[in-house]
Amino acid sequence: MSVTNLGGNIFLARAVYGFKETPDVRQVMEQLEPLVGGTLELEDTTFFLARDTIIPSDLPGMALWRERLFAWMMQNAATPSDFFKIPPNRVVELGTKIEI
Repeated sequence: MSVTNLGGNIFLARAVYGFKETPDVRQVMEQLEPLVGGTLELEDTTFFLARDTIIPSDLPGMALWRERLFAWMMQNAATPSDFFKIPPNRVVELGTKIEI
């Protein structure tokens, strides 16, 4: 785990997990408290997550049916807030559309 103080009571924290490990944001925040010098409340924290939207296109490469299947699978995948068990009202998602 690493923490960078960006100033103004803003911290950049990075916790690394392996393939079979399940992230636990509450546990990470408890481990961060001594590093940031205070208590951290999940309900007072804002999480910034990336969100990609896959758009099938006629560009050369993958067959169109495969692109549509992949886009459908991405759309139906679990959201990052569910996976990390973050309250949805504490998440800001920054999204981009990607043509494949």
